Amino acid sequence: MAFPDPDLPTVGGVRDGVLMCTLGDEPELQRQVPMGWNIEMSNLLLVGVAGSGTTTTIQSVVLGLAQHYSPEDIDIVLVDMGADGLLPLGSLPHVVSAVGTGQGARERQARFLRFVKSELDARRADASRRKPLFIVLDGFATLRDEFSDAVSMDLLANFYRVYADGPAVGIHCVVSTSRAKNIPSQILDASLQTWFFQLSDIHDYSSHGIRGTNVPAAVPGRCVDPKRLRQMQVATPAVGVEEAVSMIRERFPQAPAKRDVIGQLPTWVSWESMPAAEFSPSLWRIPVGIAEATLEACAFELYEGEHAMVAGNPRSGKSSLLVAFARLVSRARATAEQSVSAALASRDATAAENVRMDAAEVPEIWAVFDQRSGLVNAPEGVFDRVFESKNASAQVQAALQDAAGPVLLLIDDGDRVDDPMNVFDAIVKGDFPDVHIIATGKPTDLRPLYSHWTKAIRKFRTGAVVQPNVDTDMDMFGSIPRRAPVQLSVGRGYAFLAGSPVLVQLMSPEDSQHRGGL
Repeated sequence: MAFPDPDLPTVGGVRDGVLMCTLGDEPELQRQVPMGWNIEMSNLLLVGVAGSGTTTTIQSVVLGLAQHYSPEDIDIVLVDMGADGLLPLGSLPHVVSAVGTGQGARERQARFLRFVKSELDARRADASRRKPLFIVLDGFATLRDEFSDAVSMDLLANFYRVYADGPAVGIHCVVSTSRAKNIPSQILDASLQTWFFQLSDIHDYSSHGIRGTNVPAAVPGRCVDPKRLRQMQVATPAVGVEEAVSMIRERFPQAPAKRDVIGQLPTWVSWESMPAAEFSPSLWRIPVGIAEATLEACAFELYEGEHAMVAGNPRSGKSSLLVAFARLVSRARATAEQSVSAALASRDATAAENVRMDAAEVPEIWAVFDQRSGLVNAPEGVFDRVFESKNASAQVQAALQDAAGPVLLLIDDGDRVDDPMNVFDAIVKGDFPDVHIIATGKPTDLRPLYSHWTKAIRKFRTGAVVQPNVDTDMDMFGSIPRRAPVQLSVGRGYAFLAGSPVLVQLMSPEDSQHRGGL
C-alpha cells in the first residue's frame, strides 16, 4: 500500500509484529512515519461515523495481512454488517468465511457467534490449533442491535468472550463501530488499541482523553489513538481494492479454496446424501436430516420396542419424510443383497452366513395411508405392503401373523387411523418387538387424543415437530426454543433425539437429479 504522493513514505507490511497501515504525524520531529496495529498487543477497535474511514481501514488491514502472510499461515473471517464494503475481500485465498446482511443472513450471523465460542474452546483445549485467525467485523453496533433481545444475548456474549480472551490463543479481532457512546465495557476494556475517527458528537472525544488540537480533522481516514495522541492517516492501495485483491490472488495461484468454517443449513437435503441406515436386533439408526448446529447428519435411534412420531401441518414436509425413510431402507436392503451375493460368490460359508444374518435385520417397509396422503405419489415399489387407513387395524393384524422378519410400519396421518383391533396399541406396548412404528400427525389433531395409540408413541420422546408453532406445539415431545436461529421453511423443525430438541433440515425423498418430482 502507498500514498499517491511520491514524497510520502511507503506504508505496508508487518514489522516487528506491527501491521503498518497508517502514516502517523510526529510534529515535534517534523516528520511522518509509518504506524499501525500491533497485532500481538491486543485487538483493534475502530470508532467513527459512516464515511469517516473505518471500513477503508478494515480493507487496508485485511489487504496488508493478505499481502504479508501466505494463505497457509493465517485464516480470515469477514463479518460485514455495513454496506458491503468488505465484499471485494471475500475472494482472497486467506478468507475462510464471509458473513453479510440481507435475506437469510441472520442465520449465518448466529452461526458466526456460535463458531467463535467453539473455536476459542477448541484452541484452549488443544494448543496445536492456534494458527492465527483474524476476525474482521465491520459494523459492531448493527450486530449488537440484531442480537439484543433476551434470547440472543447469550450469542453476543460469545463474541465478548472471544474479544477478551482470543488473542491469547491466536484469535485477533479488528472491529469497527459507529457509536462512541454505546461501546460495551466488555469491548472497550479489552481494547488496548482504539482509533477514533470522525464522531457524530465532538464532545465524545473528551471522554476518551482526546481534546483540542488532538481531535482528528474531518477527513476520511484521519484518526487518533488516545494512548499516543498521534494523528494518523490510513493508507489505501494505490491501485484500488479490487485490483489489490486480484494482485494478491495472482501471488498465490495454487492456494486451495478453504472450507467455509461457518457454513449454512441447506434448505433442501436429498435422501441420497444421507449415511446408511443401520439395523441390529437391539437398535435401529435411521437418518432424518441435517442438524443445524453441526451441519452433519442426525438420526432417529429406536431401541427394541420404541417408536417415533413426526408432527406437522399439511405441506410441512412430514409425509415426505416417511417416503425418504422408505427409500433409505430400500437402499439398505439392496446393499445387503449385494453383500450376500458377493459373499456367496467368494465361497466363504462363514462370511456368507454372517452377511445373510445381517441382511435379515433389514426390515420390510409397510405403509398405512389414504388417498389424501402424500405417500400416494411415492416411487413405485418403495413399500413392500400398503394398507388403506380405514381398514388398517384389521389388515395389519392379519399381516403380522405371517411376517417373516422385522417391519418398519409407516403410518401417515396417524391421528385419523383408528385401532378397533388394538393392533397398533399392542405394537406400541411392545407385543411385537420386531416392529417399529414411525407415524405422522397434525399437532392440533394429535393433542386432544388422550386415549389414542398415538399418545403412547409420543411418550418415547423420539420424533420431530416440523415448522412448529412455539405457542401451541411446546408439549408434543418437550420444550423447544421460542426463537429459531433460522427461518423454519418447509422441511425444517426440531427433531427430538434422546429426548433433546435438535434443529434440523429434514431429508427429502426426491433424488438430487429429479428435484421437484415428488
